[in-house]
Amino acid sequence: SMSGQKLQDAKSAFQNIIPTLTEDDYFTIHTFSDHGTEKSVWGPSKATAFAKSDATAFVQKLRTVGGTNLNDAILDGIERAKTVDNMADEGNNSLVPTIIVLTDGQATAGETHRTEIARNVRIANSDFRAKIFALAFGFDADMPLLLG
Repeated sequence: SMSGQKLQDAKSAFQNIIPTLTEDDYFTIHTFSDHGTEKSVWGPSKATAFAKSDATAFVQKLRTVGGTNLNDAILDGIERAKTVDNMADEGNNSLVPTIIVLTDGQATAGETHRTEIARNVRIANSDFRAKIFALAFGFDADMPLLLG
């Protein structure tokens, strides 16, 4: 599903996003497929020049596997963002937890009903209130799902 041009476009998008992080930012990368988060995870780390370069190399090596379990991937992303938030300076209230999902926008594994996915994400994020953005690659993305 994310193979070919979609994956290349997602990698290009990442290369444009990563330079916008400052050394005050923290980030992590987790890949997902039909099982939610895969074993290949990068970070969490402060956004140093080395970390951004290392993360870019990690993303460039990614390959597709399986389907797209957006429900579990986003729920896992919320939990991972909480971990990163706890790493950051506890007294720093200026940090804004943000999740950026790079996807083909098709929930093909796990929970696939858009209303259930949106409900699950709202519940999981209700206390944390991370900002969640989805960038879809390909003409066949489920935009109502990604808009939540």
